[in-house]
Amino acid sequence: MRWWRGHGRRWRGAEPRGLKRRGEPRAEINALRQLYMGLSEGNFREAARKLSEEGAEGELSKEVLEFILGPSDRSFLTPK
Repeated sequence: MRWWRGHGRRWRGAEPRGLKRRGEPRAEINALRQLYMGLSEGNFREAARKLSEEGAEGELSKEVLEFILGPSDRSFLTPK
């Protein structure tokens, strides 16, 4: 499932058209947009941890944060 817009390694934000087609409520889409804006500030993992502690709004946002902060032996975001 794709919740973002971008090509390859360049991320640009939430993909609202697909979420609307899927029937997601506007509040859920807006919460996801706010999450992505917060993730773009500073260190990615630290921003995710901070947003999680503050209590993310929306089920999709919580799912994204669980994915980012969950255990993994692979890196999904690497610097240039």
